[in-house]
Amino acid sequence: MKSVTDAAEVLIVRPRRAGARARLRELRERRSLIGFFGREMVEKRYARTLLGWIWIPLRPILDIASRLFIFGGVLGLGSEGVPYLLYIIVVLGGWQLFGSTAYWATRSLEINRSVLKRAYVPRLAVVCASIIPSGLDYLIYLGLGVLAVAGYLIADSTTYLVLGPDTLLALGGLLLLLTTAVGIGLFTSVYATHYRDVRFSLNYVLGFWQYATPVVYPLSQVPDGLRTAVLLNPLTAPIEMVKRGVFGVGELESLAFVSTGIFLLVTVIGGTLFFLKSESMAVDNL
Repeated sequence: MKSVTDAAEVLIVRPRRAGARARLRELRERRSLIGFFGREMVEKRYARTLLGWIWIPLRPILDIASRLFIFGGVLGLGSEGVPYLLYIIVVLGGWQLFGSTAYWATRSLEINRSVLKRAYVPRLAVVCASIIPSGLDYLIYLGLGVLAVAGYLIADSTTYLVLGPDTLLALGGLLLLLTTAVGIGLFTSVYATHYRDVRFSLNYVLGFWQYATPVVYPLSQVPDGLRTAVLLNPLTAPIEMVKRGVFGVGELESLAFVSTGIFLLVTVIGGTLFFLKSESMAVDNL
């Protein structure tokens, strides 16, 4: 017969180990928390609304419709021989993967403060959870793109897609956009826990950044006097990779890739080191 002492569970509480390796080990061991916090962010998007979850597919549809009307209809911007509807779905989907991830990564600690104040969880998991709502948005863009391709195949007997080995460039571009957004969130999430100015400013920065990136227009239509500035934009190369991988029309310039590489190193490595150093101070003072 087992004694009461033998049957009782022993809970051993140890202090957190210091260092980046320990934080990454925590993230790996508790990676299931990414899904939990990701669902919280998704639900936050339609909380206290009349339409509820309908807002999730409705927002991408409204984004596409407004840009199609203004840039494809009123302004008549070119799209390198690709129907503007299909062009804007694919390219805007890539941009929104970046923008939405950066936004939710910035707000990740703030909107989960009630959980973070009650129990310790790896804070990196909270930031990484931002890929869930943005990934859901991208799947909707992808579904709309499939419908558009099917429509053009019926109407024009062509899909306008150029699929082959270069298609891997599109996947690489999307990965760069996603990684860069998380890197930015590692910086901004720390300050956003205490200052709403960060969230407000980010909306304006992302709005300007989108139009400074060849998203709604092709790089070939950028005036010569502004071309260098656009190439120095660290998001130009990933967006052009998406275009080349899907439509075969993106311009892959070495200057753009150098800018992207430098910015990625600063945001990911610098952001990780900054976050690991500052996240305790930010969260513990919530």
